[in-house]
Amino acid sequence: MKYVFEFSDKGPVRLQVQEPEGHRVQEIPEVLSSREVCTALKRSRRHIYRYIERQWLHPVVKFSGELFFDAREVQALAVPTRQRRYTLPRRLRILFPDYDLASLQLDRDADLILARILERGDQSDIQWMLRHVPRERCRLFLQTQGHRLLSDRAWRFWRWLWRVPCPAPHPSWRKAGYRLGGTA
Repeated sequence: MKYVFEFSDKGPVRLQVQEPEGHRVQEIPEVLSSREVCTALKRSRRHIYRYIERQWLHPVVKFSGELFFDAREVQALAVPTRQRRYTLPRRLRILFPDYDLASLQLDRDADLILARILERGDQSDIQWMLRHVPRERCRLFLQTQGHRLLSDRAWRFWRWLWRVPCPAPHPSWRKAGYRLGGTA
């Protein structure tokens, strides 16, 4: 495949996908780089990669180490869903200093919200979380993302409290490092 980017002074960046012979396969009227997507969605690059992993966003092309996205898909994701949307209480603002509370959605950003509340929230924050987030969703978070987003101490505590099974042990090739004096 051959990718042709068309830049104009005032207009958007266009993309044409062509076969090696030069026949046009697809034309996208406006593409956005990863940086522009972060700005449009008001999310970090890490969040954008999570959206890709969950297949909420689909990169059109990767060129020179940069992902490019269809602007229509990004705009559709930026519009809030019509599902019931809980707004976060104002008292949680201290847990999210780098985010705008109005832009956080409980269904879309559940991992981030759970991580911040379970790590640094007080009793009233945890009670709010338990009223609005199903216990099974919290358990799923601890099984899949908790070890990455929480400190080891918090992760072990919440796993113990909600009786979440321990993840699979490390592979045998990692245990070999202990015998050799390593920390793997």
